[in-house]
Amino acid sequence: MRIRVGRRLLRASAGESVVVPRGSVHRLWNDGEDELQVFVEFRPALRTEEGF
Repeated sequence: MRIRVGRRLLRASAGESVVVPRGSVHRLWNDGEDELQVFVEFRPALRTEEGF
């Protein structure tokens, strides 16, 4: 998986985690052939439903 956080371009493999700082512009995508599953967690959760 590739992740762009601001100007940084990162790669995450299975089992790795990435922290996106609050307020950061970010994007993630699957750059491989295999199916990708992502677990996203918001901390603190607060009113995350308003963001979608």
